[in-house]
Amino acid sequence: MAAALANPLEEIVVDQSLDKMRHFSLRDGIPGFEEYYGYTQTPEQPLEIHASDDLNFQYMAHSPYYKVYFKEKKVRMSVGNSWIEFELKDTMKTPECIECEPQQEEMENTELELSVEQNLLSISEVFESVDLSYRVDTSLLTEMLILKEPKQFEAIIQKISWEGMTPAFEEDGSILLSDENGKEILRILAPFMKDATGVVCEDLLKWLQEAVYPVIIDPSYEIIVNWWEYSGFKPNFQLLKSYKECVNPGNGHQLTRSETDLVIPGRGMDLVISRLYETPAVFYGATPYDYEAPPVSVGKGWQLDFPHVGSTYMHLWGGAIYKIQWSGNTFENHKGIHFILIKNGDNTYTLTSASGTIYEFSTTGKLTQIKDLDQNTITFTYTEEILSSITDTIGRTVSLVYDNNRLKKITYNGAEIEYSYDTNGSLISMEDFLDRKTSYSYNSGYNVWLLTKVEYHTSGYTTYIYGRFQDEDYYKYYVSDERIYETSQVRSIHYSYTGSFEGITSTTVEVKDQSDNVQGSYYCTVTDGLVTQRIIKNASGTPIRKYAYIYNLRNQITEENVYNNGSTLSYTNYYTYDNWGNVIYAKNGEGHEVFFSYANTDTSGFFIDNTGTIIRTFTNAFSNSSIPSSVHTALLGAAEKQDSTFVREVYVTYDSEAHSTQSKSSFGNATTWLTFSGTFNEKTGSTSFPIDLTGHTVTGNGVLQITGLPSDQVYTESHSGICQDQCTRDCKSVSGSWVGGSYSLNYQCCRHDPYNPPTYETCFGSYNVYIGPFTHRPGTLGYQSYYTTPSMGQKFSTFTVTTNWKPYPVEVQYNLNNSPWKTVSSDLKDSTTTITVPIADGSHTLYFSESSSLITKFSWTLYVPVDNSPDT
Repeated sequence: MAAALANPLEEIVVDQSLDKMRHFSLRDGIPGFEEYYGYTQTPEQPLEIHASDDLNFQYMAHSPYYKVYFKEKKVRMSVGNSWIEFELKDTMKTPECIECEPQQEEMENTELELSVEQNLLSISEVFESVDLSYRVDTSLLTEMLILKEPKQFEAIIQKISWEGMTPAFEEDGSILLSDENGKEILRILAPFMKDATGVVCEDLLKWLQEAVYPVIIDPSYEIIVNWWEYSGFKPNFQLLKSYKECVNPGNGHQLTRSETDLVIPGRGMDLVISRLYETPAVFYGATPYDYEAPPVSVGKGWQLDFPHVGSTYMHLWGGAIYKIQWSGNTFENHKGIHFILIKNGDNTYTLTSASGTIYEFSTTGKLTQIKDLDQNTITFTYTEEILSSITDTIGRTVSLVYDNNRLKKITYNGAEIEYSYDTNGSLISMEDFLDRKTSYSYNSGYNVWLLTKVEYHTSGYTTYIYGRFQDEDYYKYYVSDERIYETSQVRSIHYSYTGSFEGITSTTVEVKDQSDNVQGSYYCTVTDGLVTQRIIKNASGTPIRKYAYIYNLRNQITEENVYNNGSTLSYTNYYTYDNWGNVIYAKNGEGHEVFFSYANTDTSGFFIDNTGTIIRTFTNAFSNSSIPSSVHTALLGAAEKQDSTFVREVYVTYDSEAHSTQSKSSFGNATTWLTFSGTFNEKTGSTSFPIDLTGHTVTGNGVLQITGLPSDQVYTESHSGICQDQCTRDCKSVSGSWVGGSYSLNYQCCRHDPYNPPTYETCFGSYNVYIGPFTHRPGTLGYQSYYTTPSMGQKFSTFTVTTNWKPYPVEVQYNLNNSPWKTVSSDLKDSTTTITVPIADGSHTLYFSESSSLITKFSWTLYVPVDNSPDT
């Protein structure tokens, strides 16, 4: 693989021993094992494997995000204009077999039988006692090599070729493939093995002895889908958002409407019951694809705006969805809405929001409780898995009544909200406590999920017209026309899109008056679902303002360039965020800068700018309140400055439940900061350092910044391979290379030959032994070099590979004057970490420790604010 990185179009052969599991399993003989636009015939089921439309393959399947083709042991995945192809090769050599090529050629000429069942394709006996199968899912292709009984063989090779992709090895053993623009499109996940009881390989050699056959080797191929594009209201799309609705210009195919039916003011939290309509992102025929139905049925496309946990997605308020990616029993998300989801030991779920509010869910993912930091609780009660009542924070109860499993009534204090449905199960009306009716209509011609009209109790109404993008039997619908009426038309909005089913590249929005005269327009450039440029035009089409946006990896705007006449840059706004999504820095076109710091974030207790530089201008007089660790939105302090001297600061004090108890503002000149620095080095014994503040008055917390460095001490890691039994005489190394986590050694067998001077030996065959796996190898942190014993081209009975490496720090702690240790970083490595350090006047000693048993090294800098008496 490494040799092919420079030329991704070149077909190569790669040993698929990408990590220690596959390496040992294959080397050491491990056993294992419509009514839509004129469509007149019923398509296959979603993801169903069926006859190929490409004559070079027998079968294919199609998801909205990729196509996959099959022909015996060859598989091709196609993503847009890029593709990758895998072919399992019959290069199986057993220890007893020296001249196996005739048998191999015979195996390759044997026609294999493929069997198909829905989204599963199976091939029996690809090798003796080895089956192969593939399972097609929405964004995942799973390959399963099933080793049915013990059988020794040396290796299985896959031939890989690709076009339009560039591969890169990841530290976790996966391979990431990106397109020519650097966009990540596919990941080959690190393979693993599990036996017939479901036990997954951990301690490999021991596990192999205890495994229950058959054993499955499972490398999967994951398409990287930008789920952000399909996720509810977006903070950066305000230009198309009205009070109750939003049309997403990043994809066009999501109309989102919010309707609030009931608000009951409560203690700490109000009980708000809202309905949310959202056009499903993708349809297969006339049916939503990959759709997870909400716990309460309120008609097609509608849901109560409460979160719930699906089998694949986390559904949050506002229609936001996030694909659940478990790390153990935890899913932590910091893109869009920030939260932590935990699967508990009893299979219930707990979600903690950035504000510290806790949402509890049942084993089936239904919301059971909302609790704030003051223990105010809203409780959701279910009868036979159907939501029957909601009790607010002071004990008042709302009841829910159903008809045919659809929400029929909400009753509270003797009053009723009533919902009605048509024969398709679509919501057609809502009647509130005052008998005011809102009615809804849907497309009756080709897709009853599409909302086409909302009529209000005032007799005004809104209508929607749709277009669509198509990819075979998959569809994405988008709003093309929206009209608002009182009794006659008030205004209309026309949407047009440039792009395809795969994605939109631009959106034009024309706003018209009651007579359909254009009053102005917006033109949006879209990249990966994000608006990167927005041009505002007047009625004659002349640009009057342009905005260009730059985003970070979390889809947050970091730079906004404003062009007054649509072409000349007028000014730039800058923004920075902490790791929980709070804006912590903003600078406008006049140079006015504001800084913020929030509790329990990566910038708690200090300020930074948009370059990440610690700001050494303010007093840093944070209160050091004990705020619950689950709260990440409590503002600790804010500061602003217009020039290099004048400053304004405010610092907030909290109680133990994150209630603000005091705020202190100050005005004055910039504060002086002292800087202390050094290098922690266990090899030289430099682990403690003097901090002398004598003669200074400390105004606030110090800020400690550390950066991991490679050790001065070099360590080695060695693994060996032996000459295999097929060589009855000597082994002679020929060449070697790194494959995944192991060293692949190619060698020949040699024997004495008196008729072959001057060496008097004959070497034959070509064999491989895999040495490792190595923790420290090329591409890993701290790796330096390697050497072999004996050197290449020499005879051996045991061949040893040794890598040289330097460790980096792991857990780093500090204390001042032998006070209790405090953790700076639990896994520093080569990163930089910053924390606050409470410190007083006088002379101090700063001590550091590092957790590993190895000799490590890191640099440190301590900034301390001193000598300022601002006006308070």
